Formats: sequence, C-alpha cells, structure tokens
Amino acid sequence: MQRCLDFWYGLTGRGRVALWLMLTCCLAVCLWWIAIRPPEKRLTQLKSDRAARQLTLRQHYLKTHALRPPEGLTESESARAFSPLDFAPPHASLTRWQPALHGGELELAAQWAQAVATFARLAEYDMVVRGFTLEPEGGQLRFTLQLEAANDP
Repeated sequence: MQRCLDFWYGLTGRGRVALWLMLTCCLAVCLWWIAIRPPEKRLTQLKSDRAARQLTLRQHYLKTHALRPPEGLTESESARAFSPLDFAPPHASLTRWQPALHGGELELAAQWAQAVATFARLAEYDMVVRGFTLEPEGGQLRFTLQLEAANDP
C-alpha cells in the first residue's frame, strides 16, 4: 500500500490529472461494456424477431384477404336477413315457426314444386337445412324444416 501512495505522491499535478482521466475513461468503457452492450444485443434480436413476425402476419393477411368476397357485390347480391314471414302464399303458407338459438323449426304447407323451390329461397337467406320431413296433408304437403344460420356454429 505504501508503494501505491509513494507512486501517487511522486507524480506531478498534470500526471495525476492524466492518470485520473485515464482511469475514469477505462471505468466508463467497462461500464458501457457491462451495462449497455447486452441490452443492445437484445434489442437487435427483438428487431429481427419483429421483422419475422411482420412477415408471417403479412402472409396470413394475404391468405385471409383472398377469402373475402369481391368488393363489387351489392346489397341485393349478398345474403338477406331471414324472416319466416317471407314464406307467404305465392310460395308456400307458413303453418308454424318455432325459433331456436341459431335457427329454428319452420313448418310450411305447399305444393311439391314450391317445396323444392324452398331450398333455393333458404340459400338466399344463408340458412342451412339440418333436417326436413314431407307429409301429405289434404292435397298439399306439410313441409317441416330444421333450420340453422350458416354463419353460426
């Protein structure tokens, strides 16, 4: 310990300042190396991960964008809201409607030709027929349909 103090006191004022500045700079470089450099590496890694995720998301977006309907569709071409009251006498007469959570049971009295056309009309409303029964009833058919909305699970 005595040697270090002898060395320090043996230096001139300028030598002490120069040595002090050199030690301070070395300490600053060491602190930079320890404290700042690892977060910089982590930041670089995070940036590369972000770029990879953006590329993946862009690819998923392009896939889902291809599944969207064309933008030129008008309101009349898209699916209309379903209403059992639309099955009026020119097409068939509504006998009974029992609503359910995602659809319901529709009972119609119709001729055979109107019963066949009912499926096409339900497709316009974006409704799926899960089951149906046909029974003759006094010159007409009693047509019972179990319906479910196509966009519901």
